[in-house]
Amino acid sequence: MMSAVRYQWTRRAGLVVVDCDGRDIATLDKSMWGERAGVAIEGRSWEFGKDGSARTAVPLGGGTPMVARRASIWSSQWQVGTDGAAYTIARAGLFTSRLEVCRDGAVLGTVASSSLWSNRPFLEIDSSVPQTHAVFLLWIAFLVRARASASASSTTS
Repeated sequence: MMSAVRYQWTRRAGLVVVDCDGRDIATLDKSMWGERAGVAIEGRSWEFGKDGSARTAVPLGGGTPMVARRASIWSSQWQVGTDGAAYTIARAGLFTSRLEVCRDGAVLGTVASSSLWSNRPFLEIDSSVPQTHAVFLLWIAFLVRARASASASSTTS
């Protein structure tokens, strides 16, 4: 990585706020039903949602959507397509919950949790990645980690 920036996920006043190195850049208003959110990234409105098995980020007012799909039904790897770039998100190893974000086979960043007991992710990624892409990658990483947490808790009950 050349120079990395840190995107942090926090909750404030019922919203999720994403900051980049201490500066608020996005807000997410998560839906209680499904994997959906109304999002504002640097003042531009987006709708994060589902389209079949894909997870989407659609800019309101027009533009190129971003789409994330699992690589296969047996894989935990996600392929993320954006305007001009393709990323993958996958576990960094067998015995870790950390995720790696790659582009063209090179690791650009990692996603981890701010504590052992929470699912508040943070993303440390190369500064060349556009902020809209980084916020969507952080959203997908949140969904991956939330699913893994739900799956683990259901198997221990």
